[in-house]
Amino acid sequence: MAVDPIILALSVHGRIYCGMAADDAVMIAEKTVEVAGPDADEVDLLDAFDDVWAATLTAGIIMEGHNTPIHPIQEREAALSYTEDEDERQRIREMFPEDDGIVRPKRYKNKNLIATNKRKKNKRRHWDKEV
Repeated sequence: MAVDPIILALSVHGRIYCGMAADDAVMIAEKTVEVAGPDADEVDLLDAFDDVWAATLTAGIIMEGHNTPIHPIQEREAALSYTEDEDERQRIREMFPEDDGIVRPKRYKNKNLIATNKRKKNKRRHWDKEV
């Protein structure tokens, strides 16, 4: 699979900083490369990206910031995982509502999507094995 690194970098930029959906980010990135031309440097690409994004947003083809990915962990769960003190945990429970109202997609619970570290746990160097 061949992925153009410029398109990928601009798409990630669009996803993170502009809150675009993945399809919209790729569309804007491809148009940016076309507008900037073959002799563009990094600054020219970012300026062209801003221009293409603003023009496309103004034309109403994409929506502003409604497509950012949903964070998989609620703020309450994340805060509770950082402390063991029961008083602090009670304060966190009172501070954050139980339900933040965001419905997380069921695909987040798919076991096939979980990344694992497949590194060998065996020591590879002979001097490490004797320690």
